[in-house]
Amino acid sequence: MDQLKSFLNTRRIEILEILSQREATVKQLADLFGKSPANIHHHVKNLENSGLITIVRTEEKSGIIEKYYRAIAEKFVVDESIGQPDKSNASEKELCEIILNSSKEDLQEGIEFISELQDDEIHKRVIKTGIQKGQISNQKLSEFLGELYSLINRYFKPVTKTIKEDEIYTFNFQIYPAPPPVESNSKSINPKGGMGNDKEK
Repeated sequence: MDQLKSFLNTRRIEILEILSQREATVKQLADLFGKSPANIHHHVKNLENSGLITIVRTEEKSGIIEKYYRAIAEKFVVDESIGQPDKSNASEKELCEIILNSSKEDLQEGIEFISELQDDEIHKRVIKTGIQKGQISNQKLSEFLGELYSLINRYFKPVTKTIKEDEIYTFNFQIYPAPPPVESNSKSINPKGGMGNDKEK
């Protein structure tokens, strides 16, 4: 379950990629990302608890013990079964909560990044959001997701190195069950309190 949380968070994936190539401390990683050590420490501890990184050595500087982390491998292959309830020791509900919470963490990273930009920098970027609630069959939903993934692969390039003419964007979307609409024609609220019928007596 901890590994699933790690692979669903873009910042942890970035940290894992760096530590798969070289060792680094939390402070060094924080400087690299332009974040506070406390922010990066949270992600590093998650990766350590997941068994994806380990402490390779310690070094004392000015009375402070610095821990150097390194990934346990240079390349990781995610087993497709990691997100299946019967193979991850998690229920469907737990998996949904993990996925939505990971999306929330990604959005928070985006909010923090935007808050650090100047107005003229924000003006150059495209920021779009929207919420759509509707009905769709599972078959149509599968078709929709297939087309959506095709579009993502068509237009979004993997982030390997910065290309001057391209900006880096996160496309964060969630599809999850929603409660049915409230029936407004069956009962009405009595102004004096309590529920009443729509029909006049």
